[in-house]
Amino acid sequence: MDIFIHSGQSKGSEDENLKWWQLSLIGVGCTIGTGFLLGSAIGIKITGPSIVLSFILAAIGTYIVYSLWR
Repeated sequence: MDIFIHSGQSKGSEDENLKWWQLSLIGVGCTIGTGFLLGSAIGIKITGPSIVLSFILAAIGTYIVYSLWR
């Protein structure tokens, strides 16, 4: 995992800067993550800890759909 350690030599001729599409995907991921965490915070503030039950039910439903899809 020497991608985090600058060795002074490039492994190839490929440029090590992020491409525009990689930056776009990072932006989309940040937007989705912010919306999810903000939505969860608002839900927790309104309903209290009982929202964990809703998350568990949603996870079970997602697992069932996923297992039936394969």
